[in-house]
Amino acid sequence: MDTHSITQILKQIFKYRKRRSLYLAAFLIISFVTVGSFSSNYLVSVPVQSGSFSEGLVGYPRFVNPVLAQSQTDRDMTQLLFSGLLSRKVTGGYKNSLASNYTTNDEFTEHKVTLDTNSKFHDGSPVTVEDILFTYSLIQDPLIKSPYFARLNNVNISQEGENTIVFTTETSNENFAENLTIGILSQDEWSNISREEFPFAEKNISPIGTGPYFIDSVSRDREQRISSYVLSAYRDNKIEPFIEAIEIKFFPDQQSALSAFESGLIDNMANISAQELLLLDKTLDQKNILTSPLSRVFSLFFNEKTNPIFEDRDVRTAINNAIDPSDIIGRIFFSRAQVANGPLPKISDYYTAESRDEITAAEINKQLDDAGWTLQENNIRSKDEVELSFTIHTPDVAELVKTSELIKEQLSAINVAVEIIAVDENEIINSVIRRRDFETLLFGQIINDPQQLHAFWHSSGIEDPGVNIAGYNNKTVDAILERLISDSSDTSKVQQDYKNLQQEITDDIPAVFMFSPDFIYAIDKSIQNTAFDDLEFATDRFRYIENWYIDTELLLPYFIN
Repeated sequence: MDTHSITQILKQIFKYRKRRSLYLAAFLIISFVTVGSFSSNYLVSVPVQSGSFSEGLVGYPRFVNPVLAQSQTDRDMTQLLFSGLLSRKVTGGYKNSLASNYTTNDEFTEHKVTLDTNSKFHDGSPVTVEDILFTYSLIQDPLIKSPYFARLNNVNISQEGENTIVFTTETSNENFAENLTIGILSQDEWSNISREEFPFAEKNISPIGTGPYFIDSVSRDREQRISSYVLSAYRDNKIEPFIEAIEIKFFPDQQSALSAFESGLIDNMANISAQELLLLDKTLDQKNILTSPLSRVFSLFFNEKTNPIFEDRDVRTAINNAIDPSDIIGRIFFSRAQVANGPLPKISDYYTAESRDEITAAEINKQLDDAGWTLQENNIRSKDEVELSFTIHTPDVAELVKTSELIKEQLSAINVAVEIIAVDENEIINSVIRRRDFETLLFGQIINDPQQLHAFWHSSGIEDPGVNIAGYNNKTVDAILERLISDSSDTSKVQQDYKNLQQEITDDIPAVFMFSPDFIYAIDKSIQNTAFDDLEFATDRFRYIENWYIDTELLLPYFIN
């Protein structure tokens, strides 16, 4: 074959290959477009188990124990590490967690819970009925001083059959299920520790729980305080979180946490004040700001036993009229709070407290003059050689200290002297509130159900470990509270009882009811499905953490679930 013939054959081959390449390219383009169209029309984006984030908490862990936890830090950690027999549903109501079944009788006096025998602690040991009985026996022991003592003190708890626990209440209680969300401790882990040693045990900061996360590693600072926990997802129980790991970093104060947040050392931060939010403006580009009104009413509580001036109704009335919550909300909270004119938060369905009448300082001064509280040379009022002065104990939290200072300023207009005592947030419950060692106390009460109202305002809770910190005693209010707990079947009667309750308490002025602040949470934008409704505690942001996710993948609907 000559050279010309070979050349012609090669040209034909190249021409064929070129056409084939064009066909292949066209096929690939069409396939890409088709798959893209298929993906958008037929595939579904679903969360996957991956990702991590970090969050900063103010204060160091001390009681990471559901029986003892009271500080914000301890509550946050117990929410992540422990679970109860029941847990709340996003849509409202309750669902099984460590339980397999929950029933009540028609009178709501008997509450039966059957344990899910597949439930496990983080060390792999099974959760038993003995663990549940042990946990609730600790709560009912006055030596332990659990914050849940008042709610469960008079509840009889017994075992029925192999895996059922029966909670029997003296009166009807339709809201009892909330008591079954308390985290469960392992009896094997704690049985060798005496009740006296219980609050001091090392296990309080290295717990084994049943919750959505377990402690994977612990870091300590030079002073041997825990500086961080790394938590990993635990998926052997019903709750199976998507996010694989969480690093919780602890800081001694709010400013240290804010600095870490600004520098990017932590992704998320809760309990940011309205003023801090304004200052953090440049840091928030990659954050979502979630806010929610809290079911918490901050009030200035009077203690007649430590300062007799508060026995005088004219004094309580004058102080109540002189304090301006709207001024506090505007100047301290930059309008990110709501006025509270009574013991219920404004977001409550039963809130009926009426707005206060505006009274000038001149009018209040005249009322005090008429009541015999006359102005002395030192510019302070007195009566029968008793000065009109008192101290305010407040948690050492910036917004609350500033609130106390503004109250002091407002009361100076009616010549009342005030001294402010700021106490460490983690110490104020034990060192001040339990001992009732205050003249007035600026503090917030969580009010979300009749049980909480009963605990705070029924006369049976006047003495520690009760939490009627105002020492309030009103037989009419006691009767209303008992009805609200025992019978909620008649909606109109319940509504009237709540109205009468608020009227009775506000008329007696055992405290100056002031405001309910908004909860502000800055969270990284990569974290999805974090929406939450009205919160009781800031801790409740973690209530549905198993639904949070960071990464997704595309799947055919057939392969989902």
